[in-house]
Amino acid sequence: MRLITWLLALLLAIVAVDATAADAPRIGVRTGEHEDRSRIVFDWTGPVGVTVAHPESGQIVILFSQPADFDLSTARVDKLSRVAGIEAVPGRPAVRITLRGAHDYKVMNADFKIVVDILDDTADTPSATQAISQKTTKKNKQDQASYSQRDAAASPAKDAAAVVHSARTKDDAVTSAAAAQTTAVAQSEPRPPFAAAPAPGEPAQDAAAQPDGQIPSPLLNPMAWRGGDSFSAARTKLAAASPMKADSLLNLARFLFAWRHADEALSTLDSLRARDPKLAARYDAVLLNDAARLMAGRPGSPAGVFANTVLRDKPEAKIWQGAAAALSGHPDDALRAFDIGKAALDAYPPDFRSYLGLLAMQAALDANAPDAAAAYGTIVADSRPERDEAAMLEALTGVLLVKQEKPDAARPHLLAAAQSPATKPQIIARLALIGLDRADGKLDDPAALQALEQLYYSWEGDRLQLDILEQLTDLLIEQKRYDDAFDSIAAAQRRFPDDPRLQRMTADARDLFRNLMIGKAADALDPIEAIALHDGHPELMPDGADAAAITRGLADRLAGLDLSEPATRLYDDAMKNASAPDRAEIGAKLATLRLADGDDAGAIKALDDTYADGLPTDVQARRADLRAKALARSGNQVAAVAALGGDTAGDDASKRADLYWSASNWDLAARDYLQAADSQPDGDAAAARKARLVLRATAALLLADKRTDVAAVREKYGPVLAKSAVAAVFDKITAPNAGIEVLALPDVSAEIVKID
Repeated sequence: MRLITWLLALLLAIVAVDATAADAPRIGVRTGEHEDRSRIVFDWTGPVGVTVAHPESGQIVILFSQPADFDLSTARVDKLSRVAGIEAVPGRPAVRITLRGAHDYKVMNADFKIVVDILDDTADTPSATQAISQKTTKKNKQDQASYSQRDAAASPAKDAAAVVHSARTKDDAVTSAAAAQTTAVAQSEPRPPFAAAPAPGEPAQDAAAQPDGQIPSPLLNPMAWRGGDSFSAARTKLAAASPMKADSLLNLARFLFAWRHADEALSTLDSLRARDPKLAARYDAVLLNDAARLMAGRPGSPAGVFANTVLRDKPEAKIWQGAAAALSGHPDDALRAFDIGKAALDAYPPDFRSYLGLLAMQAALDANAPDAAAAYGTIVADSRPERDEAAMLEALTGVLLVKQEKPDAARPHLLAAAQSPATKPQIIARLALIGLDRADGKLDDPAALQALEQLYYSWEGDRLQLDILEQLTDLLIEQKRYDDAFDSIAAAQRRFPDDPRLQRMTADARDLFRNLMIGKAADALDPIEAIALHDGHPELMPDGADAAAITRGLADRLAGLDLSEPATRLYDDAMKNASAPDRAEIGAKLATLRLADGDDAGAIKALDDTYADGLPTDVQARRADLRAKALARSGNQVAAVAALGGDTAGDDASKRADLYWSASNWDLAARDYLQAADSQPDGDAAAARKARLVLRATAALLLADKRTDVAAVREKYGPVLAKSAVAAVFDKITAPNAGIEVLALPDVSAEIVKID
């Protein structure tokens, strides 16, 4: 069974988060400085898993699988040349280490003590050659040789686990022997065998590069390179070879690759490049290097040497082209390549067929090719996969059955994978189970959101995280949590910029954003939430006329709620690229806001700043009305009346009357209200407005103490108003004994102000 140490560690770390502080043991942390390393030791007293993450440049986080209360009192850093700080991470069983510059690191487990060595930033990390030639001692000597789990089970080792990585790579992890008979394996495995993301800073392979020498046939021969059925026996034989010879390094790299120790093979090939660059550039060495990179989860660009013209049509090359495409998130390309190269799988050892078959099965599922997925599943099953890959087969089989609309058949496979210690199959299965439980009504939306969020933060770095993110985003949108949904899509854009799905997700997000702002959903969205989305997601704003419409429409909605400050800001934004007529329209809206805030001078300035000739009549009239109101409120009645264009009839007469009313000039107000009433056209709506204009004129005459004029109005307009909704009020204010006190009656005052 292949030991995928970091998957187990991450699973244990997820479980550990729920532990309470009361259960946390006190773990001592101490430091020491050496010539070639700065050492940090965590004094655990029993088995513990550990993962290593890189949240920021120059930092590593050591996350343990069990709760802990870290005693940092003896973890001094003042004498450490490579470490600037050590601190506990609040709320998590983790410690953050801040480095002084760029450094490599090594994590070891020695008798349950987790040792972190911060190394000088060089390429001289321990090679597999050095690892194999080292002799094992019983205490605190770390055997850095990798060997298979099958051999380990037959001959348990007592040596501690060790991993050497660069602190500039993505998440890496190691785990200790978690069970009573666990064997410690000195095996570098910084990524799961199904991971997709290349490590930042690693050089991409140039698909156009032409290696030297003849092309080998077969391209790779892992069956022969294994040196027999026993890893231990073959390792012992290789250890006797001179590590100083370049050919020995190449043979060692082949051996390690053949036993699927890809990281060690890559380290050995690094040593080969330093020792003999010409040999390292030979076709057989370059092919081995690129295949090892893919098996280590580090796809090149786009498929390394396997994409070269002279190779790309060979069935065996197609296998590795398919692996590169699958790991890079291009399932359709991957499936086409795998189908061409499928026959070449027969020449590979069973565990190679299992690994590559699982990649092909996943690609077929992602490409919606269930028949092909079932065929590759059979290949994997026939290859007798080890524990973790067997768990992946269970997970993918469950997903396949879900796609085939066989949920009852899918559940046993998914539940088996969800209970496995292998993290990625577990998360794939849990993701599918969430969908099934929602469909069956066993999981409501809030619970599903919580479960998806847990999955999202439990896995990082490849298409699986994007699978989770797609479902999470869809559910957030269903729950109208648009801001969270847009944040999730923005995070996906940063993490997976080259994934083809991001184009669709981004386009859908832009369409939703537009619909929320000016589409059918705009009226249903709270204006406060709308302005938060507008300000928080400028990347979703469309170009051109739609952008202007969104800005102005949102400003109008905010202005309607008397939210003058954010509305003004949006109007100012809309003004920047607007045409002269549009600026005049926006200026009128700004003037309205200024008037509402009591800023008469600001209203006039907004109108002056947006003046334009040749405006439509209705726009001119509205701007003139706003100017008149601002002038009247500032005490300049003459200018206010002049702004309305003099003694013209119609609506302007009522506007002048409003100005006179606001200035308590009752005589002129009554005159213009009656003039406006007489100019109303025929029709029910006009009759209703006419009645209210007459009512306001009568009130003005009462306020002016013109009782004779009030009687004349009653005589002239009484028959007309008797048929209106204000007949009762009109009778009250035109009664012979009515005085101005009648205007204070609630029913009277309410009707008089309705004209506004």
